[in-house]
Amino acid sequence: MKIETVNALPSKIKNGSIFIIDDKNVSYLTHNYFKYPCKFIPQIPNWALENLISNKKAKNVYDPFLGSGTTLVEAALHGHCGYGADIDPLSRILTKVKTNSYSAQDIAELRKILNRLSDKKALANFKKFIPALPNINLFFDKKTIEELASLRGRIERIKNVAHYEFFLVMFASIIRKASLTDDVSPKPYVSKKHPKRKVDWFALFIKKSSEAILRAEEFSKAKSGKLVRVESDARNSKIKSKSIDIAITSPPYINAFDYVRSLKLENYWLGLVDDASIEVLRKNNIGTESARKDERNLNKPPKSLVTAVALIAKVDMRRSKVVSEYFFDMNLNLQNVHKLLKKGAKYVIVVADSDIRGVAVPTSEILILLAKQIGFKCNLKFGYMIRNRYLRIPRKGRGGLMKIDWVVILEKN
Repeated sequence: MKIETVNALPSKIKNGSIFIIDDKNVSYLTHNYFKYPCKFIPQIPNWALENLISNKKAKNVYDPFLGSGTTLVEAALHGHCGYGADIDPLSRILTKVKTNSYSAQDIAELRKILNRLSDKKALANFKKFIPALPNINLFFDKKTIEELASLRGRIERIKNVAHYEFFLVMFASIIRKASLTDDVSPKPYVSKKHPKRKVDWFALFIKKSSEAILRAEEFSKAKSGKLVRVESDARNSKIKSKSIDIAITSPPYINAFDYVRSLKLENYWLGLVDDASIEVLRKNNIGTESARKDERNLNKPPKSLVTAVALIAKVDMRRSKVVSEYFFDMNLNLQNVHKLLKKGAKYVIVVADSDIRGVAVPTSEILILLAKQIGFKCNLKFGYMIRNRYLRIPRKGRGGLMKIDWVVILEKN
């Protein structure tokens, strides 16, 4: 397997090519606002927007798994109209803030607000905002809870919605650092053997906010596109059929990441979830370790999927169901995106193959086979080496270690 090192992806790529993208600048402009788990690099949507559509006029760009909003940030920078969906409320706010356009007056007001927030003593005068986070004392010490609640309470008083959401995202960006949880573990985990060293999270909040305002100003000058619609669930989209020129996404990996659990602290502190709604999020999330009680099976599963599920079932029945349900959900996604795309429009999917309980699951190839049943054709598949993983802890053979992200280019017939 020949792997080519490039500074940037070439405009023309041979099928099956694998690259090492030697460009470490993946956090430019607003891309660095928040460390979202397992986000894909902006070089991929940038390449797709440069090479798969005409840039003579604004196009409609869609991402059904928004995550950190990477695709729609790139769409805005290319002058296009952004559409997207994600069941995670933090994802939706993050995407709005990262793609927002701020006037000179807005930037000046953001700096004034930050100046007021910088007075830590004055924050105590505002009503505290303490989240209904279960076992909050397990994740934060008492003093930190009080101080975070004071800052969050002051942010709650910001009347302008765009300014308010900007500082919500900045607040969310320091929650993990302020907590007692391990910075490396993808899930909120408090180690008793290796207690976390305390950091000055308040100073970090001021620093990150100040830097983000500069980036927001630069992004607002650079962008020419706009965010049009962000929905909570792509399965019930209100976007007009046959209106999308290109869809670009990185869906969750199979059994790889519990986004709901990973982002629990931030979602509770921002007041975006409660105990009931977070269970709904967990139930409807794709690719997690949780298997549904109701059986959902594909009518015509590809042979490679049937074989993989059967082999996994011999070792772990529950995880075999997780795999089946993942492709059931992804098949629905392919159907929904197919309806939204114009004829001849492309769907770019970035996904890694998996190893579940020692069984190789060729995720990219199975998705291609499912897509062909729906009415897509596959124009191209190439890969790039994953160089900066969020997951850095052993996974005990339950999800494997992904080394290559495959970029699958589908076209609506």
